[in-house]
Amino acid sequence: MGAAGSNVGQGRECTICCEIKPTSAFPPIHSAPTPAADADAARAPSPAAHAVCGACLLRHVRQEVNGKRRTRVACPAEGCKQELGPGDLARLGAGRGLAVDLEDNQFQAWLKAQPNFRWCAHPGCGEGLLHEGGAGSPVIMCPSCRRRTCFNHRGPFHDGQTCEQHDRAAAADLAWFKAHAKRCPRCGEGIQKQGGCDHMTCRRPSGCGHEFCWVCLADYGPIRAHGNHHHEKKCSYYRAKRG
Repeated sequence: MGAAGSNVGQGRECTICCEIKPTSAFPPIHSAPTPAADADAARAPSPAAHAVCGACLLRHVRQEVNGKRRTRVACPAEGCKQELGPGDLARLGAGRGLAVDLEDNQFQAWLKAQPNFRWCAHPGCGEGLLHEGGAGSPVIMCPSCRRRTCFNHRGPFHDGQTCEQHDRAAAADLAWFKAHAKRCPRCGEGIQKQGGCDHMTCRRPSGCGHEFCWVCLADYGPIRAHGNHHHEKKCSYYRAKRG
C-alpha cells in the first residue's frame, strides 16, 4: 500500500478509509461549480482535489449536517480548514437534500439568535415563535397548540399574575424553602422536615429512597454501618473515630 493519498496504479488511496479507489471516485472540492452540461469534467478530480473519496465525504457531510446540525461544514482532509461550499455538496451526488438541510440549520441558528424568539413552553408542542410585543407585552399565544407562554420567564404563562407578581411570589417561595426544606443530596427532590429525628428518607414514589442526615446531608449508609465519624465534621452528630 502506498502513502495515504498517493496514486497507486490507476487508482488513488483515500486518506479517510485508506481504500484504493479509481480516480473518478474522488470528487473535486474547493473548486468553482462545473456547468451541468460539462458532465465529464464534473466527474473528473481536479489536480488540487483532496485525497478523500466521495463516499467518505458524503458520510462526513451527513454526520455534520443531519447528525450534529452544523451550520458550517469543514473539509475533512487533514490540515484543511476550508468550508465545503454549495458546489462541493452538489458534486457529492446527494441531490438538493443536504444543501436544503444545511440551509435549514443556518436559518434555525439565525432564528434562535433573535432577541424576540421564544420556543413554545408547553410539552409536546415545539413551535418556535417571533414575538413582536417584547418584555412589555409578555403573553405569547402559540398558533399551534393555542396555549400561552411567558416571553420574560420562557415558561407557561403565570395566569392571574403579572411578571412582577410572579417574581415576588417565586422569591417568597424560595425563601420559605431555604428556611424549612432541603433537597435530597442524591436526586434533588425537595423535602420538608415536620418534626421527628434528623435521620431522613427521601420518600418514594416522587423520591429515590435515599437516607441521609438532615443536618449535614451525609449518606446514612456508612453512618449506620461504621459510626458517626461519617457525618460531616461540622455536623452536631459527628464523633471522631476511636482508636
